[in-house]
Amino acid sequence: MTTSRGRRYPTLADIPALPLSAVRGTHLHRLPALLRERVEQASKRIPTSQLNRWLADVQRRRAAPTTRAGHQPRLYYVTQTGTRPPAFTLYVNAPERVSQEYRRFLWSRLVDRFGFHGTPVRLRYRKSE
Repeated sequence: MTTSRGRRYPTLADIPALPLSAVRGTHLHRLPALLRERVEQASKRIPTSQLNRWLADVQRRRAAPTTRAGHQPRLYYVTQTGTRPPAFTLYVNAPERVSQEYRRFLWSRLVDRFGFHGTPVRLRYRKSE
């Protein structure tokens, strides 16, 4: 079931809601572990070899759609280019050919596969020279 927050802000859908009260002290003991987990996710580094295996698997399951002109983008490889927030760069023959739907698909598969739930993940597409 998707919450209204999840529908309105899809990137926030995986962030756990923690009802707490500073006045009553309700659930405050759970806050440090939750924050520590978020920091660990934002700092996580994924080796390029794992990322490229993931990319090959994703493309085997669902290839990038062709454009109206019949051109299909080729995704060559992916590497992590930053942390806090995690950033990844995908090298493509023609970044403009990667549809918004496929970009969202790749983003959601990356988040699911590597456990970045509730962490803002950036995907960049660069032309491979």
